[in-house]
Amino acid sequence: MDSLESKAAFIMYGIPLLTMVTITVLLFSLGLNEIISFLLGLTSMLISYYFIYLYDRKVAKTKYVPEIIEKIGIYKTFQI
Repeated sequence: MDSLESKAAFIMYGIPLLTMVTITVLLFSLGLNEIISFLLGLTSMLISYYFIYLYDRKVAKTKYVPEIIEKIGIYKTFQI
């Protein structure tokens, strides 16, 4: 796996998961009910997904994305 793919996977899945686990454990250790801690942790995960989605849309507009102009027919002229 390429390092760029690893970074993208961590940003997309690791950060929200770490957010959920951290918030859930923190709230449970502060004395909240298990279910309430879990639901607030789940909510924090959804919020972090939303911020990543907004950031991705902002970056995707500013980055250069190449576009396919023409498909080259290499197989017609290729000989062994």
